[in-house]
Amino acid sequence: MQAPVDGAGDRGGRGDRDGRGGRGGRGAVGRAAHGRGRGRGPPGAARRPRIHVHEFTLRVPFLSAWEAEIAYQALAPYEEPHPHAIHKELFVHGSFLVVRWIAEDLRLLQLSFTVFLDQLSHVVRSILHFGRLIHPASPPGIGG
Repeated sequence: MQAPVDGAGDRGGRGDRDGRGGRGGRGAVGRAAHGRGRGRGPPGAARRPRIHVHEFTLRVPFLSAWEAEIAYQALAPYEEPHPHAIHKELFVHGSFLVVRWIAEDLRLLQLSFTVFLDQLSHVVRSILHFGRLIHPASPPGIGG
């Protein structure tokens, strides 16, 4: 009769009587049950969440570079409530206000984005309320 493939009942010098130590003995089964063996690493390693960096860029168009600059100046002073967890940068590119977020926590990124949209809506309403802004260096009758 052939010996079992998994090594159950194997005492032929490859492991001691209580199954510890030998190849395929009960010790190996116990180790696998705790997440070790087969190259999986220490227990709990498979349960650790992987860190993903989330990046989001928003381009907000304005009618002129001057209006984009006004929006930038109005929104730049707002600081992130979690500066250690979210990196936010604002800049003007032509007539676009560009905002870029980088965060590891997706929920904080969503929160920051939502707060920014609320602030942006106030700025846009102010620009619409006061009419199209004219750059001070523009000749009379010519906008932005």
